[in-house]
Amino acid sequence: MPKAIRAFIAVGLAVTLAGCWEQPGFDAGRSNWNTGETTLTAANVGGLARLWAVVPFDSGGGVNPPISSGGRLYVTAVDQPVVVAMDAGTGAVVWTRDLTKVGFDRQLVGPPTLFHGELIVPYGEQWADVSDPRMPKELSRGGFLHLDPDDGSSVSEDLTNGDVGRLASVANDQLVLWRDLYDDLGNRVGSTIDGTYTALVDFGVLDFAVVGDRFVVMQSSRTSALGYSPACPPPASACAPDWSTDLGFQNLPGPVAVGNDKVAVAHDEPSPSGFARLSVLDAATGQVQWYWRSNPADILGKPAVADGKILMTAGHDTDERLYAFPSQGCGAPPCAPVWSGALGRQAFAQPPVVANHLVYTSTFDNDLKVFSLDGCGQADCPPVATIPDTGQVTLVNDGRVILIRGNELLAYGLPG
Repeated sequence: MPKAIRAFIAVGLAVTLAGCWEQPGFDAGRSNWNTGETTLTAANVGGLARLWAVVPFDSGGGVNPPISSGGRLYVTAVDQPVVVAMDAGTGAVVWTRDLTKVGFDRQLVGPPTLFHGELIVPYGEQWADVSDPRMPKELSRGGFLHLDPDDGSSVSEDLTNGDVGRLASVANDQLVLWRDLYDDLGNRVGSTIDGTYTALVDFGVLDFAVVGDRFVVMQSSRTSALGYSPACPPPASACAPDWSTDLGFQNLPGPVAVGNDKVAVAHDEPSPSGFARLSVLDAATGQVQWYWRSNPADILGKPAVADGKILMTAGHDTDERLYAFPSQGCGAPPCAPVWSGALGRQAFAQPPVVANHLVYTSTFDNDLKVFSLDGCGQADCPPVATIPDTGQVTLVNDGRVILIRGNELLAYGLPG
């Protein structure tokens, strides 16, 4: 586990190149907002057609969300240690890197990230040690692999016993690395997030975001959001949280940065409420600034943040909607959406994708629904386009909408 406290302080999110989607969530705040996309507009998005559909792995376990840069897609498998580069225009496989090793019970890779010309791939391996039959062990080793994005060859490794790499993010042109920590029985006992300083998280991390110069963490198997700041200086090797806010019950994957000082979190209320909430917290104190309360039995998706709005799906069965909230709130909790739109069927829990003032979201029956980020001047807005028989939208870049459906990657774009 890395212990060094680096000398810099990250004061902003990654500077992301136009025409690129180089890390999960687009940026370290997990906004899911491609600020550089200009090809698809409200006037032409209804003309989307399938460009290609490819199964990149011989696997039944699914596909991790890809990233996109330089006319290529980079993607990893959920259930096997394989990395693939694809031509984003044609779907053709450019190279495949199979990391399988003999003698391991399990190997896994996470979604990749591009940083300074290298492909950073989270990696972990586990194996049984029965050298002492009285005390069998399940040992772990992992971290991050650095590959050449041109051909998949190895550049370097950052692997440690007891660690498993989970995610690499880029904030203020620096890597932020999330690792899970395992004991000798194969139990996860915590996590570290290492960037400007190291955050040590008991029980492990469910998800995290970089918010200004802080980490905000959803704690695994707990109900709390945790805030970490660079207030713990060298020579400390691990920082305790500045604050912990109990959100009541089950936390959903998140959080998402709202500017440089707030964070949005979707979570269930304590049982037997039956309600769920979108809560916006002050990243420095953990205090709830405002919230929105769902209808009973609603299931919330992970939020996205774009151009002063927080976008999130909520509902169940055939009563599912996309909601847009003002990111600054409404002056006092609770807050009402500025507009919403019916989806017809339950949506995937993944966040909407936002690009060029359009909001893309997918339903369980594989309809791609596209709404105007600016709404329609009314409280209830119809989609500007519905594309049937697609998949789960994961990114929009260079005029292409990339989706996942089971083991397939699909690309939609404008014909010709």
